[in-house]
Amino acid sequence: MAFELYYNTRFPLRMVNFVKKYLEAGGMIRVDNRIVSQLSKLQVIEYFYPSLFVKKVTDSSQEAEYLYDACYIAAPVKQGVLSNWGSYKQKINNLEDCILGNSRNEKTYKNYTAARNMLRRAASDLLSHDALCRGIITNLRSIYRKQLTDIQREDIRIWLEKMIHTCQEKKTIQICTAERTDGLSFDRDIYNTLIERVSSLYDEGNFEDCWTWFCLGSVFGNYSGPLMKKYRPDFSLTSSGNRQSDSYRLIPSAPEIVKPFFCGRDDDLNKIHEMFTDGSHVIFLYGIGGIGKTELARQYAAKFRNEYDVIIHAVYEGSLKDLVISDMPFETEPEVPRMVIGGVKESDEAYFRRKLEIIKKASGRKTLIILDDFNVERDDFLNEFIHGRYHLLITTRFDYSLDYPSLKIKEIEDMDSLVSIFMHHYRGYAVEPDDPDLISLIKAVNNHTFTVILLARHMENSGQSAAEMLEALNQKGIVSLNEKVRISDTEPDEAYLSLIRMFDLFDFSEDEQRVLQLLSLIPITGVPPMIFTEWADLHSTKILINLENRGWISRTAGGIALHPVVRKVLQYVLPVHPDKIRSFLDHAASALANEKSWHYTKQQKEQYCLIAKSITGILNTIDENTVSFVQSAAVLFSYSGYAEEAEQLDKKLYQYRADHDGIPAFETARAAYRIGWNDLFNRYRKDSLSNAEEWLTLSREQFEQLTLKTTDQKAMYCGLLENLSKCSSLRYEQTKKKKYLEAAERDALRAVTLSRKWLKDYSKTGKSPAGSLLRLADVYIQTRKYSEAYELILEAYDILSSIHSEEDPDILRATSKKAKVLYYLGKYEDSLNETEQNLTLYRKFHGTNNPSCFDQLILKIRNCLQLGMTETAMQTKEEALQAAEKLFPEDKTKTELLNELI
Repeated sequence: MAFELYYNTRFPLRMVNFVKKYLEAGGMIRVDNRIVSQLSKLQVIEYFYPSLFVKKVTDSSQEAEYLYDACYIAAPVKQGVLSNWGSYKQKINNLEDCILGNSRNEKTYKNYTAARNMLRRAASDLLSHDALCRGIITNLRSIYRKQLTDIQREDIRIWLEKMIHTCQEKKTIQICTAERTDGLSFDRDIYNTLIERVSSLYDEGNFEDCWTWFCLGSVFGNYSGPLMKKYRPDFSLTSSGNRQSDSYRLIPSAPEIVKPFFCGRDDDLNKIHEMFTDGSHVIFLYGIGGIGKTELARQYAAKFRNEYDVIIHAVYEGSLKDLVISDMPFETEPEVPRMVIGGVKESDEAYFRRKLEIIKKASGRKTLIILDDFNVERDDFLNEFIHGRYHLLITTRFDYSLDYPSLKIKEIEDMDSLVSIFMHHYRGYAVEPDDPDLISLIKAVNNHTFTVILLARHMENSGQSAAEMLEALNQKGIVSLNEKVRISDTEPDEAYLSLIRMFDLFDFSEDEQRVLQLLSLIPITGVPPMIFTEWADLHSTKILINLENRGWISRTAGGIALHPVVRKVLQYVLPVHPDKIRSFLDHAASALANEKSWHYTKQQKEQYCLIAKSITGILNTIDENTVSFVQSAAVLFSYSGYAEEAEQLDKKLYQYRADHDGIPAFETARAAYRIGWNDLFNRYRKDSLSNAEEWLTLSREQFEQLTLKTTDQKAMYCGLLENLSKCSSLRYEQTKKKKYLEAAERDALRAVTLSRKWLKDYSKTGKSPAGSLLRLADVYIQTRKYSEAYELILEAYDILSSIHSEEDPDILRATSKKAKVLYYLGKYEDSLNETEQNLTLYRKFHGTNNPSCFDQLILKIRNCLQLGMTETAMQTKEEALQAAEKLFPEDKTKTELLNELI
């Protein structure tokens, strides 16, 4: 029977779970054609590790009874170690008296030695088999994550602290219990290295890995030495390893640019550090807009950078859920892919919770997350987000002090500091530091930091004295800017109202107003200056530099942006009219969805998505001025993982096109095609295949009523046929009904015929028939017409090679199919070589967490088995199993497929 686990607060090793996924009662598995067998009697384990398992005393007069029935430990047969199984089993059974008495007498000493050696040899075997060893590590970590309660984890933490202290004091003790005299102690160097490792993990707050290393050290003894050489503390491989880590690492953000001159906030900086040191792991910095919260957070990160291993800067853009599931700024290595369950990827909410849990586990007390501009009263996921091991610094205009540790950022009271801030940003001649009117001016704007800076920059350029500026303020009816914290969405923030009233004082030219107006469309994460210059049709960056010098434009890690307060003011005083910015929108649309955008890096795509979300959020209607931008934004969202946002825009576009152009019309048919393409490209969505078929079929009905004139129209129609063919192929895989395979071939053949017919038109505009050729090749592979498929793939490859470099995602699509066909043609060596090259490129472009990469791993295993390369096949299987666990955790057919292969 399977062993029922009992929790032991003294030492929750729970060793039997090492092989829980490999052995059931009476079962066995094969590793390299060798059997992993079962050993009975938990007493053997108990003898080496006293107090490991809970005992039950039914009566005070009776001896404690062990609560176990059977124990399984991985012990692969090696060179006859367990060859005489019967006698070894008997020897273990005869150990009971020795075990229960915890003593060594002459009668049992020989048996004890044999059992000890058996366990040590089993440990040696385990370390020689990567797949089994990694399985043990994975299972141990899974126990901690999924099977222990919060109370049990806290018990473990307390136990770890005590055990580490004891181990550091007594250098010869056996690591899991107490000092022993029977020779089961560690080699001193191995012991010290292990203790150093677990101590470091404990200090970082990584109790899961700390506990796991304790467990491994207890079982492996001196064999922990090679284990530690192979794995880093987080169980990722050392540089000598060549397999993907099964743990995650948080990638730090690029350092934020901080102002070199910063004064008047030393007390606030020290207070933040003091609160973190005293145990607060989350701090809300709250205060009015423009008071200096963001800069304070950046300065804290810069001043205390040595206190942290990882610092992440995140800007709130409307939802914590969307912030976490986006690629940036919470980037991990390896990536966290969406899970696929029954062919459907997990929802945004499920993905958020799973990725957040991984972020939390990859973090520690030396991780700092700055969440900037969290200017909302509530977010449904705030409670989940703030409960992590990381330090979290949040800037907001809302008062959260009743619920969370908070620090109110008030106006700077020290007038000398405020005068210094003014003079640092002022390079004119009309104001001196001891000018009494300067102090009156600063008081008039209520010591508001950002307004003081703006006044300094403006007065330098205008030549106004402090007295003249005071008079100008009085003429505007502004005597004092008594601002307060924003406490609700309906109550206005007086910081904005005051700047709106002052705006006319700053005397902008028409060109400057236009630039500020356009920048008010850009999110506060920023846009690269040269890109904005191109979009805005600026002849130079001189106007940008001038506005930056005057304090209106800020530098960010993403480029240039407006201060949040300024952005809000500009949206009020210079509202955007789409007909006035048509050229800007068209330039931006071209960048968002041009031919190169498919090849943008993940960071570039994420930045453009933020810009697209910001612009479409502000210009939330579709007309002749915005339609091109909205169309490009929808395409960008589709292949950047924002399927829901793409669908919303695509459906608005379809309705606009149907109303504006009518039915049938090319643009209307195109809009329907885009909706179907989005569903087919993002198949993790519920009913995505059915929805794709519906919209693609509607699009075809409209296309077939049109006369296709331009090359774009012809290429899009062929793309539509390719996607309809793909839908039918997927239906065939689901149902095995021949009619779907026939439909897939019919549409693919039609696409190829038309592509070849229009080849001259294609070549003039850089279009390619390669997609149609590869789609038909896929169908031929399904129908086992391998030679025909191979010819089509070579034709597509030649076309793509003339357009792209060898290392290109489009070419990778062709070479992946080529490797597959070569296998079916029996050319295993050629297929293996092609597969190896493909895997290198998949790791470069997509990481191993990619379904197509998984398919190539399967293909590599098949080729290796055909070529008798069993060891390489086993190593590849291990990598494929890891990929399957991340990609298809609920889909057991992938694991079954791998187990059937080898």
